[in-house]
Amino acid sequence: DVMAGSPLWAVVSNFQINGHTFKKYCSPLLSVERLIVFHGCARSARDLRSCAPNATIYDMTPKKLSFGFKNDYGCHHSKAFLIGFDDSLRVAIHTANIISCDINNKTQGIWMQNFPIKKAGAPATSDFEEQLVKYFLSLQKHAARMPQSWMGLGAAFGGDEQL
Repeated sequence: DVMAGSPLWAVVSNFQINGHTFKKYCSPLLSVERLIVFHGCARSARDLRSCAPNATIYDMTPKKLSFGFKNDYGCHHSKAFLIGFDDSLRVAIHTANIISCDINNKTQGIWMQNFPIKKAGAPATSDFEEQLVKYFLSLQKHAARMPQSWMGLGAAFGGDEQL
């Protein structure tokens, strides 16, 4: 279960996120210290702010992105959860929009793994960490008000910074 445990912080990345569906299926994330949400469909996210008032929400719809050229078609569409715990980081990559019909009426897929806290003497970084950080840095180029550093995404990567 992606939501199992006692999360401290989370990053949610999705195309369509309905606030009431998010509240129903992702309720443990509503009480975390820091919740960051990226979405690509303003229509489906219109109630997200009222259902997750403590979240920092980034609208990644085409009209809000800055590519340096007119873009009416491309949008933020990746679907993932990064969930931080005292002893690990959970990464879940999935196919469902966070809307009722996707969750309840369609076949979906998920890859999920918990990464434990690095031990003293472990390598400073890994290829997986570097690729994940690179992805979030690419988002940073296209949205305003994004965190300036994604290094040290969480204790699982051994960094001092937390989201």
